[in-house]
Amino acid sequence: MPIDLTDRIIQPPPKNIVRLHPLRRIAQVALGVVLVLLPLVNWLRVDMPAGRFWLFGQSFTAQNIIILFYGCAVGAVLLLSVSMVYGRWWCGWICPQTLASDFGDSLHTRLDHIFHATHSPFNRAISRATWSILMIGMAIATAAVVCTYFYPPARVWSSLTSPLADTRVALHLAIISLIIAADLLWVRRHFCRRGCPYGLMLSLIGDKNTMTVRYLWERDDDCIKCGKCVTVCPMDIDIKKGANQMECIGCGECIDACNDILPMIKANPKPGLIELRYGLDPMRTQARLTAFQRIGLWDTRRIFLASVSLLLVAGFFFQVYGTRPTTISGFANGSINYAGGYILEEYVLIVQNGRPHTDTFAVSIVGNKDIGLLDTRKLIRVARSASRSSIITIAAKIGSVSPGERYPITIGVESLDSQHDRHTLDAVFYVPEQEAHLKAGT
Repeated sequence: MPIDLTDRIIQPPPKNIVRLHPLRRIAQVALGVVLVLLPLVNWLRVDMPAGRFWLFGQSFTAQNIIILFYGCAVGAVLLLSVSMVYGRWWCGWICPQTLASDFGDSLHTRLDHIFHATHSPFNRAISRATWSILMIGMAIATAAVVCTYFYPPARVWSSLTSPLADTRVALHLAIISLIIAADLLWVRRHFCRRGCPYGLMLSLIGDKNTMTVRYLWERDDDCIKCGKCVTVCPMDIDIKKGANQMECIGCGECIDACNDILPMIKANPKPGLIELRYGLDPMRTQARLTAFQRIGLWDTRRIFLASVSLLLVAGFFFQVYGTRPTTISGFANGSINYAGGYILEEYVLIVQNGRPHTDTFAVSIVGNKDIGLLDTRKLIRVARSASRSSIITIAAKIGSVSPGERYPITIGVESLDSQHDRHTLDAVFYVPEQEAHLKAGT
């Protein structure tokens, strides 16, 4: 089938060219702000000393750790789905490694300009030393942010100024700082080229409908061979050598570079020769795309992945904010005492709050007038999706029960916030055969 390139040949250069570089910088700055704020506002934090974690402002105990793993699984599916549709969008626009590398490169360029590094080796050394010091400072600050995901932020910040006061956090800060400093000073882009498995994974799941940065070879005669698309590439690749190169991170810097040159040629302005497009088919111009194709849903597989991803996200948020059954359990801890004419027996009561908020539960003994709670108004307050163990003391007046007998009892637990949330637990109240064996306070 012949290729129709009419709309490519006669169309004028776009009047309002959308530059990708500013948009990418906004996305990266927004990512940096989000990464700093997430643990501070308890939207994503795992408090290892307390054995708790937070998701979207909701607190969970270690018993609910499956929710955290579920969230990681949902994130992995979303990343795979987005990668199949939009290619290396994650690498060039969102990845923290790219953010750090771009910041380091930009700072290096600015310092070279400030210190006139090209004038003498001494100036270059001053620029390099200043850059290294700033990178080390950035590594320490980044390590502190990482630690706030696992320790209370106040504890992390205090460890920065007084490391000997909390050696455990200080040690983690030091180790993470060294790793990040090594990455910023020496690794950076080398990790993207040789160490990151994401590019290899994308080469396995990408196909002809995956978005990619593509040089329009059908218009190669329009290229003026300026080489700017190569000089601006942070990965030092030539996009003219083919789309879907392993090192390409899809940042779009080469697109901006070409749009800075060809449309501005006064004698013969033309559209840029590099585009972000779905697949390699030259006939796929924007004017011919349907609404679904414009957002990347080219085929049934992509529509299926999008549907599954939405269902998984909905299920995850239901797990975080939804209501689960409240459960109670308990056991006698073996403590039986005699005091004030009463036989006292202690039970450990465990309440698992399944409601999406902190709740207060009232405990009582149901259906037995001779046996009741020593504390007639026993209240247990339990956080959302958390469990709490509490000791309750069950009392029976001597003379109302017979020695050596076991009396079935029912422990009732009722939510004060919802009268319909009532639960019962069957237990046994044991009366020793010899009162002499009971010692007050034991």
